Amino acid sequence: MNKIKKATMALCLSMALLLGLSATAFAAEPATTKSVTETVSASSVSQRSNNYGYGVAINSSRWTTFATSTTGFNCYVYVYSLNAYPGATTHIRMLGKNGNVLWTAYDAMPFRSENNFWCGPDVYTIQAMTSAGGSSIYSHQGQPNN
Repeated sequence: MNKIKKATMALCLSMALLLGLSATAFAAEPATTKSVTETVSASSVSQRSNNYGYGVAINSSRWTTFATSTTGFNCYVYVYSLNAYPGATTHIRMLGKNGNVLWTAYDAMPFRSENNFWCGPDVYTIQAMTSAGGSSIYSHQGQPNN
């Protein structure tokens, strides 16, 4: 009798586990969009002309672009560097419309840090490079440092 109880209990537990792991999930239907007429202001054009990188891989062998603008940034840019190598720093440089170097800061960001950089209207490209190892760069429009 005891053997039958154990076998029945084991069968019930395995069935419960099997049913629990085989749940079906469905993706949501895509949202329908409606056409909306909007008035475009100068600030919204500026925001849409700036392209920020999310998780851009950089290394110590070359400069890598992580943010670009078609009209010049003219805003603060928030940058977070997730260095994989302890003790490594991140170098930042800004380029003009024709690719000329406007500003470079070596060791601008210590290991795994964040900062807001002012990028004037003459800055069209922002690049980064690590002092050693690799990193990922995350960026978006930022706020002034307090």
